[in-house]
Amino acid sequence: MIVLAADQLRARRVTHTTTALGLLALAVMYLAFFPSIEDQLSSFSEDLPDSLTAFIGDADFSTANGYLRSQVYSLVSPLLLCGVAIAAGAGLARTERDQTLTTTFVMPVRRREIAGAWIIVVCVLAAVGSAAEVVGAVVGGKIAGTDVGIDRVLLATAALHELAALAGAVAVAVSAVTGSPGAALGVAWGVIGGSFLVTSVSNLVNGLSWLGSLSPWSWYGTGEAVEGPYDVLGLVLLIAAWVAAVVIAVGAFERRDLQL
Repeated sequence: MIVLAADQLRARRVTHTTTALGLLALAVMYLAFFPSIEDQLSSFSEDLPDSLTAFIGDADFSTANGYLRSQVYSLVSPLLLCGVAIAAGAGLARTERDQTLTTTFVMPVRRREIAGAWIIVVCVLAAVGSAAEVVGAVVGGKIAGTDVGIDRVLLATAALHELAALAGAVAVAVSAVTGSPGAALGVAWGVIGGSFLVTSVSNLVNGLSWLGSLSPWSWYGTGEAVEGPYDVLGLVLLIAAWVAAVVIAVGAFERRDLQL
């Protein structure tokens, strides 16, 4: 299983290296520019409409941590990291469609190990990007002359990693169930995009606040740990959903008639 995962990671080394460098550069860039626009951001954050706050979270733009949250953790990083994980997760179905999966069965390997290898791939890709995010936040904070707090950054990034790992695991699970890369991409993006919209709507409409508690995007918390308290229950729910997706992926891939 480890060997299979390593082979797939080597095949994607350009993608995950580029993604990691991009996430690192984003965090460094935004924090490095913060001191020069700090005064303008103080008044800007007070005038934000509720509709925009519902999408990016109630971040305080006047602080380095709030600015980092709003510009990096609220939308850009999760979408980029989820996108990489989802694309990798759909790779299981792609190997089946392209008949390259056939060569894998030449080795003494069980189906559950193949599915497990793809789960490892998406988790490692999410971990590499998340690690780059932490480094970027710390380096950017040093350049800006502010301490963003490594403990806060680590907690927010842990939630980011779990969100991306969940998105990738959903793609692997759909790949295992259907054998269709298109379905894997569509369903996984539907989960992420749908949960983002559900969270935003629940933040705007008072009577629908309960709906947000069902959304993985709400569990992620739009990077709120960077700026202040974070409900660790959200991280627990992300992990539980990931475990459920893994169980479905392994179980379905073992039982389905593969198109080989």
